[in-house]
Amino acid sequence: PAAIAATEPPLDARAAPRSEDEVNAARDAAARLHRLFVEEDCGARLVDGLLRALAGDLPASFLEEGRGSLLGCLWKLRLFCPPLQFTQWCQASLQVATAAFASQEITADL
Repeated sequence: PAAIAATEPPLDARAAPRSEDEVNAARDAAARLHRLFVEEDCGARLVDGLLRALAGDLPASFLEEGRGSLLGCLWKLRLFCPPLQFTQWCQASLQVATAAFASQEITADL
């Protein structure tokens, strides 16, 4: 969407492939990532783990060491995945997290 594209920083010219070999290497890497995330379904497990860490169900020690963020990882991951697929992964994980929070609230009230 245009709103998302407007918020993304432009590609740094230094990071752009400069030769045909670099372009081919970038295409090969993108194909491998797609196969890993989508075809082998690792993307769903990664999204689930990141969202569970955001919900507090998993530890996120690398945040305390200043080497990145969970939201940053999700943002980068969505760049490599088909939007509909990424949305489905998030919805599935968030349904489980929502159910867990509801269960904890109900249990605390008992």
